[in-house]
Amino acid sequence: MATQLRLRRGYPAFKCAVCGKEETLSHQDGDTVNPNIPGAETVAGGLALSANGHCYYASLNVYLCKACGGQCYIVDLCTLNAPEISEDWADTYFMMNNRYPETPSPFTVICPEAVSGIAAGLWTLDRMETAAGTFDRHNFGPFATNENLIGPNGVANCMGGAIWQKAAALVEKVWPLITAKASQTAGA
Repeated sequence: MATQLRLRRGYPAFKCAVCGKEETLSHQDGDTVNPNIPGAETVAGGLALSANGHCYYASLNVYLCKACGGQCYIVDLCTLNAPEISEDWADTYFMMNNRYPETPSPFTVICPEAVSGIAAGLWTLDRMETAAGTFDRHNFGPFATNENLIGPNGVANCMGGAIWQKAAALVEKVWPLITAKASQTAGA
């Protein structure tokens, strides 16, 4: 039997994974994460991938703490329950280059850490009903790192490093949980 993900309305304040202070993280930059999802095909002019009837885009975003100067990262996995999307749609929702026309509904995802590998409170979700289908922006983290993720050209996957492999493995692990039919139920 597939693991049932439960959704609780709202989510906790983001805390620095280094010092624990709330609402001190400042976004610096991000880049694409390349998980190995079986059967994935490029769609939307290369802005997204599609597998198992879902379009998706994964990224790793780096944050600096204004309180302690620590570096944290959040892995984002954007999904749409449709096998195809337009470049314009992907540009707005996956790349966030335009303002969303809908208001997202925030949730905390409840899933046993033994199943997901993610500690309680570190998996959040913004959900929107769009003309193309249900759009979910899953956020995993923030996680602390000692690895410097900001190089001369910003944050870049091509710099390599263990964090990028760890981010891809996280997406690969949660992918079947997210894409399983009727895997997510809203709660109180």
